[in-house]
Amino acid sequence: MAAHRWEMTLRQFLAKAKAEYGLEVQVLQVGVYGLVFSNEESLMSLPAIEEDDVLRPEVLAHVCHRFGLPPLDFGLDPDPED
Repeated sequence: MAAHRWEMTLRQFLAKAKAEYGLEVQVLQVGVYGLVFSNEESLMSLPAIEEDDVLRPEVLAHVCHRFGLPPLDFGLDPDPED
């Protein structure tokens, strides 16, 4: 079965965001509780997730919004506010 166009792991998302948008993000493992990642402008926590987990569409959309990235470029529908 083919993957949905939005399916990507957090690791793949971060690689794409860095390659295409220059987004530098530091990822910190927080025990078994998930990840915290940040750049110069934003800090975000994703509980119960690892870098190789596939992001759910709503989480992917939230991460895109938080870092100012266009959801469409990550296989999601455009933000209705745009």
